Amino acid sequence: MKISLDFVTNSSSCSFICDICGNDATGWDMGLYDAEMVQCENGHTICESEIDMYDVIKRLVDLNGEKKTLKILNELLSENYEAVTSTSDDNVADNLHALILEERYDINEGLCPICLGLHIDNSITLDFLLKKYNENIDKINDDLRMIGNLGTIKKFLKE
Repeated sequence: MKISLDFVTNSSSCSFICDICGNDATGWDMGLYDAEMVQCENGHTICESEIDMYDVIKRLVDLNGEKKTLKILNELLSENYEAVTSTSDDNVADNLHALILEERYDINEGLCPICLGLHIDNSITLDFLLKKYNENIDKINDDLRMIGNLGTIKKFLKE
């Protein structure tokens, strides 16, 4: 039996993949800060560079109107006063970006580009089309097989 007389640590590798661009970051004992990523309360992992707060604010206005968006933003900023007071200007987008980077984990879904619908994954698009046109994925796959092999299908799609 081996007995360790020194301090022993257990390191573990971590990996993060951006749900928007697909970039990944892997390392030992790595956190979202090291990966330059954030994660929303619904589990979406996103590169810092993929978050454009001006687009987020515009989307919030599109969804809620200006008055309700201002109320939402004021609530988010006032609840996290400590996180945003370190910024020197009064620019809401900059303050929200600082808030996201400060919180890093479990950012509010109202600030997540994926939750807001700014980025829609192809699997969601497929599910939407299947429901909208009352289709079945197995039937569609059978139709694709009838066209031929992958090369023939790609040629068909380009036409």
